[in-house]
Amino acid sequence: MSNFIEKATPESCGVSSKNMIKFIEQICQALPNQETHSFMLIRHGKLLFEGYFSPYNEDTEHSLFSVSKSFASTAIGYLVMEGKISVNDSISDYFPELIEDGINKENLKIKIHDLLSMSFGQQGGAVHESQKRSDMSDVMLYDFFYRNKDIECGTKFRYDSYGTYMLSALVNKVTGQTVVEYLMPKLFEPLGIKEPYYIKDKLGISIGYTGMRLKLQDLAKVGLTYLNGGKWDGKQIIPEEWINLAMKKHTPTDGCGTGLDWQEGYCYQFWKGRYNTNRFCGAYGQMCVIMPEYDAIFAINSGYDNDKLSYILDTFYQNIMFNMQDVALPEDTESNLKLQNILSNLSITCEFSEMSPMSQFVSGNTYEIDEKGGYKAIKFIFDDNTVEVTLISNQENYTFKAGFDKIIWGRADGTHFASLENSDCSETFATAAWHTKKDLEITLRLFGTPSIVKVKADFSKEPKVSLLTHRCKF
Repeated sequence: MSNFIEKATPESCGVSSKNMIKFIEQICQALPNQETHSFMLIRHGKLLFEGYFSPYNEDTEHSLFSVSKSFASTAIGYLVMEGKISVNDSISDYFPELIEDGINKENLKIKIHDLLSMSFGQQGGAVHESQKRSDMSDVMLYDFFYRNKDIECGTKFRYDSYGTYMLSALVNKVTGQTVVEYLMPKLFEPLGIKEPYYIKDKLGISIGYTGMRLKLQDLAKVGLTYLNGGKWDGKQIIPEEWINLAMKKHTPTDGCGTGLDWQEGYCYQFWKGRYNTNRFCGAYGQMCVIMPEYDAIFAINSGYDNDKLSYILDTFYQNIMFNMQDVALPEDTESNLKLQNILSNLSITCEFSEMSPMSQFVSGNTYEIDEKGGYKAIKFIFDDNTVEVTLISNQENYTFKAGFDKIIWGRADGTHFASLENSDCSETFATAAWHTKKDLEITLRLFGTPSIVKVKADFSKEPKVSLLTHRCKF
């Protein structure tokens, strides 16, 4: 377990171990293919509990998705507080080389404030779509001022990651550094965080809106610094004035469909939540909830579908946050020991089984499937307690092994399964189980991401094989 911050019993900080156990029990009862990877709670500056679902552990660097946005905002905050930019500046002032005939002149009205608050009024669409520069069609910078705009700046919320990309590009333009490079001496080094991974585009710009990876402990450190008004270990490392501005509601988000906590307003690349909370918030359940009224933060990495994220917050609120007390509770040694035992034995739910006699009849065979992600057929080769699976396409096949009695690790170069991200490679772990003698299920997970790939096979009289994906790119 961690020693990155002083530990304390939950009861000493007004939290019941029994309620923590209830939270864990309920978070483990989520719907199929919804899973938690890690979580932690800090209150009054003390670590009350942290849990990692094996094979995840405290050294795992997890994909953060849109939590990345909050770090782009933090970099902008330093520039504002240093007087190098103003939130009232027009973004076009910093990119005069992009202002040319044919752009949409309405985009010249967009201010840095509008980008930070997701109120810059462009029509949105996929952040990777480019309309004008065929020679640089996959570089977003060259398309921003051509985009259609149908809403006045500062009047309406529209979640659009393109704005965050432009904030990150602005950091590059003003400092000559990426967001991570700029934040290293100001934020990461004082917190003892090694240089985080952050996806860059062809221009060397950190894309800003996704693509960052951190250990859960490191995300918690940043969240705790925001909770404490920018202070860490007694030193002011983020200007408090910026934190007050960044965590303030700037844009109403009424009607946002993700859940009630997404209808409380948008700040400067943070979400406002119910009960006077703020969130670093990313797709599929990457969150750090800041609770100033309770002097606490709650951080979690998950693999949830976006329409089910409310389950995480509701479960936390009902079991833990609502029951926090302002005074210490009587120590509950028995419940605390039970809690520690549960935390020490958390694991991702993986199914295993003995080998079926059917394996000898299907080994080496290839089966056609309904095409998905370019894959049109699947081949199985069984050996001892493993199965080698080859996904066959017209381009490049992908092969991995899965274990019937243990996890088998591998790699997925290019992470073509990983939703929203493009990194060089990703670790995988795979398991296999025969539900009956003729019913096979193989599960491949991309480690540190929410992406799951399943192969299901029914080897009855008319064999049927299918490829199922959860939170994947295709």
